[in-house]
Amino acid sequence: MKSKGRIGVIMAHVVPPMDNELLGGIADAISQHGYDTVLITGIQNILSETYPDVYCDGLENIYSLLNYANLDGVIFAADRFLHDKIRKQILDTLIKRRFPSILIEHKYQGLDHVYAPQKEYIKMVTLHLINEHKCRKLYCISGFEGESNSMERIEGFREALESEGLEFSENN
Repeated sequence: MKSKGRIGVIMAHVVPPMDNELLGGIADAISQHGYDTVLITGIQNILSETYPDVYCDGLENIYSLLNYANLDGVIFAADRFLHDKIRKQILDTLIKRRFPSILIEHKYQGLDHVYAPQKEYIKMVTLHLINEHKCRKLYCISGFEGESNSMERIEGFREALESEGLEFSENN
């Protein structure tokens, strides 16, 4: 079957098995609509201020391919990039090239975005641990303090504990 076109998927790097599942799902969905998937990814995801190196800077040039790519759309896992400068460079390129784009877990003016329902997911996982595995002493590592996804995770965790009559404490 001849492809209708190409959809680019941009990720900082691929971490199995979680990213394998994400990429497999994206590729399956895209192929059902007749498109090919083009993965643009690096082999590192570090803050270059922490580890300045000409070699590392060279590796990050992979994202400059967007300036020349013939893509029909882009899915950008912007939340995965630790380096704000690279993320912004990619975002600006998406806008400049006018690629139809969707950002995963990140907002940027002029581009559409999607967020996973963190509260519901962590609540579902927590209830599973309580009801299926009989766990009674649980801890939640939610992410960065003050970040909206982190706060949603804590709220889902709290709701699950309270619905099962377990005490929630932010101090443990």
